[in-house]
Amino acid sequence: MRCGRPSRPPPGPDRSTPASRRVVRPQGDLSELGQPDAWAIMDAMTGLTLALTALGAALLGAAGAMAAGRLARLVPASGRPGAWFLHPAAVAVAGVLTGLVAGLHVHATGQPWTWPAVLVALAAATAACLVDAAGHRLPDVLVLRGWAAASLLLLASLPLSDPHRVLLALAASAACWIVLTLVVLAVPRALGYGDVKLVGLLGLVSGLLGPTSVAVTLVAGVVLGGVAALVLLALRRADRGTPLAFGPWLLAGTGWAVVAAVLPTP
Repeated sequence: MRCGRPSRPPPGPDRSTPASRRVVRPQGDLSELGQPDAWAIMDAMTGLTLALTALGAALLGAAGAMAAGRLARLVPASGRPGAWFLHPAAVAVAGVLTGLVAGLHVHATGQPWTWPAVLVALAAATAACLVDAAGHRLPDVLVLRGWAAASLLLLASLPLSDPHRVLLALAASAACWIVLTLVVLAVPRALGYGDVKLVGLLGLVSGLLGPTSVAVTLVAGVVLGGVAALVLLALRRADRGTPLAFGPWLLAGTGWAVVAAVLPTP
């Protein structure tokens, strides 16, 4: 019988942490799998996404509170410039939510250098849709300038981003613009040209996520807008001749596409 200190059993898993919450990382050098520092990169991306999300929410929240008065002045006299959602607090909340969606977009694409373009596009679209909801007008000063600024920022991000995604976003924007223009020319009452320009702007955002997200944006926008119209008709708050703002539902469809891109596929 050998005397001496008994050998210590090999360490087992930490029982203080529930098994469902343990993160098991592979042993060995991940570079052998062609993924050097994969976990460090993942952790850095998560931290960067959170930082960009917080920054975007703070910037757009503050900008929304300050820009509420200017947005109200863009509403036609026949509209509702005093609508509750044009109050500085409501516009600030809309800005915060827009910043959160922009952060989710970065998380979905893994392309932090496209974040400025996405933030500008979503901010311009949100501001335009608030005006649209109040006065059935999508101001060119917001939509077209937002599209131009976001497009330039996307082009500037080309050296540091996935060029396939960036070029796909620009192509998706142009395709949406062209196709919906043809729809308006064929059926003038089907859609307003302001909505066409808005879809071109939102196409930059959903195009970065892929063709499926572009389709989700359009389909979800149409479905949500249709449901809203049916609800208003059922409540007798509108009739078949009542104009309805379609822009906010297209923006909601874009948000839907971003969230769908973040959620894990079954």
